[in-house]
Amino acid sequence: RERDRERGTMAKYYDVDDILAEQETLPTVFNTEVYALGRALDPSCDSENLPAGSSVNLPFWLADFLSHRKILKPHLPKFLKKRLRDELQGEAGCVDLRDRCKFFYELGRKLCTLSELDGSEDLSEFLLNTFTSRFKEMLTTSHVCSNETRETYSKVLTNEELELFTRAQASSKAFERWIYSKSTVISSRIKRNKRKREWE
Repeated sequence: RERDRERGTMAKYYDVDDILAEQETLPTVFNTEVYALGRALDPSCDSENLPAGSSVNLPFWLADFLSHRKILKPHLPKFLKKRLRDELQGEAGCVDLRDRCKFFYELGRKLCTLSELDGSEDLSEFLLNTFTSRFKEMLTTSHVCSNETRETYSKVLTNEELELFTRAQASSKAFERWIYSKSTVISSRIKRNKRKREWE
């Protein structure tokens, strides 16, 4: 199991999407004063030291590292707060998640691992419900949409959804080709058998 975990970690290490997901920022509040890194962490800081209680947006990878050391407290990013949740309770498939965060599910999954994160109690359930409600429409659309519709529809999908949507379209087209090839074979066999009966 330990070896499998190490392999999984190394695979993620070279995963570009995983790297980009961890670059997404989230709001944090520092629990302690940080010396000599005030302007590095917050360009608007007036001093070299960052006072305790300072609110700073940091990339996930850094917020994760510092929160495990109790240096700061992370908060949910804006796109995961009540307003978006209310929108998704309506027409979930029409909500532009890509504009909020291209790595919506991947970042959300990572946020679930933060024990100090405010508002994370029902986050995993929310992510699952969001994906389930959007997946049904996404799957249907992938089988029937035109190229023009596809281009418009793909603009509201996250990177994870877009990959599934593209694979579903490819699968649908492959199935259509298979059905067509089988129907052609069956049709030719029927014609051949009909000719034999006529000669007989």
